Amino acid sequence: PRSTLFPYTTLFRSMTVMDIVNVCMDKILTSAYSKITRRLRLHTAIVALFLLIVISITIWAGNTLTMITAIARFERTHTVSRVEAMVAFYDYQDEKKPEDMEKFYTKMAITQAYNKVFSRLLDMRKDTPNAEFVRILESTFRETDHKTAVIIVNRIKVLYWHPILKELVADAVGAHAAGEAIKLQVAQFLATNDKVKQKAILAEIHKIENEFVSYETSFSKSCSAFSNQISSYVTYVTIALLIISVGFISLLTYQIAKIVVRQMARDTLALRETNEMLALFVHHSPIYTY
Repeated sequence: PRSTLFPYTTLFRSMTVMDIVNVCMDKILTSAYSKITRRLRLHTAIVALFLLIVISITIWAGNTLTMITAIARFERTHTVSRVEAMVAFYDYQDEKKPEDMEKFYTKMAITQAYNKVFSRLLDMRKDTPNAEFVRILESTFRETDHKTAVIIVNRIKVLYWHPILKELVADAVGAHAAGEAIKLQVAQFLATNDKVKQKAILAEIHKIENEFVSYETSFSKSCSAFSNQISSYVTYVTIALLIISVGFISLLTYQIAKIVVRQMARDTLALRETNEMLALFVHHSPIYTY
């Protein structure tokens, strides 16, 4: 009798409907998860690229400041060596100790080596291989390790056009010429015992030394200006990147939320259509007539 089949037909109908519902729900959820995951991966890649750019700019600025700090140390050693050389020369005039002249030539050699190498920085950028360039810096400037020398070489190849860097090189050229002139005048002073000539030579040495000091002063000011300019650039770039980061992350968050909500709306609509289709299926099912 039909009455005895009622529980079974209801059970079979329920199992069929649940199977269809599960298949449809799995399909909808899988599709939604796949779409949202793809969007999130794309936006994550964009964020990673943006952060990579920020980190690269930060490293570049930090290395540039490292170069400027190293140049400031070069200038200090250069100036101290020049002062010690001239003090040794003036001490020799009073006491005539040979060790004073040895100290003069030793300290002057350090000063002139610094001047010579720094005055050729822009030329070595063009005609000297990087490895050799780094080696020259390491062997000349006592304050420089290998890592700092590499940073200086890389920054020189990028900032060779900068006016302040050209001014620094020009000051080094002038200081080198003044140092060679002082050495020549000292040699002439030692070669004569004529007091009148020695007095005239000393006056010329004082004049050249003043020129030397003017180049050192100009070099120091240019180095400070270079440092301040790079620091300002870093500050401006940092502020700009911070503003861009906040705006970018806010926009990205909004876009992700918008995508999720839109996808949820689509999936809800699809689920509603599926329910309507299932309702029609159950309603018109032959089993439903029992």
